[in-house]
Amino acid sequence: MIAILPSMIEELAETLVLCSTPYCLVKEYKKNAEVQRIGREATTQEISQEIEDRIRNLADPEQLIPIYALIVAMSIKSYSEIKEPLQKAARSNIDWIPLVVAYVLESVPQITTATARPKPLAPRTTETITAANDNTIEYIIPRDLTRKED
Repeated sequence: MIAILPSMIEELAETLVLCSTPYCLVKEYKKNAEVQRIGREATTQEISQEIEDRIRNLADPEQLIPIYALIVAMSIKSYSEIKEPLQKAARSNIDWIPLVVAYVLESVPQITTATARPKPLAPRTTETITAANDNTIEYIIPRDLTRKED
C-alpha cells in the first residue's frame, strides 16, 4: 500500500476545490512534491494496483482525491508503461477519472523509433535567368535522378 499522508490529502483537496476542470487538476497535481515522489519511488504495478484497490473500495467522494493523485503520479512513467493500466482505470467511469486519465496520457510523450532510413535529398542545380529588364533571378532546380542525361 502506498502511503498518502492526511496532510497531503488536505493539500490536494484544497487544490481540487480551486480547480474547476480536470485539466487544471492534472496541471496542479503535477506540481505537488508528494505526487512527484510517489511517481518516482513506486513502480507502475504498485501504483496501478493501488488505484484498482481504491476504486474497488470507493465509498466516499473524498476518496477520489488520492486516486487522482496516483493517476497523475503515473505521468512520470513512460507512455507504453502506463497506457494499459490507466485505460483500465478510466473504464470505471467514476467522476473525473476518465478525463484525468485522458489528460495524463495526453501529457506523456510517446516515443517511437524509426526503422527506415530517410530518403537522401536529391542533388540540386541552379539556373540563372536574365529577364528582359535585366533583372537576374537564380532558381534552384532539383535534379531527377531517374532521368539519364545525354
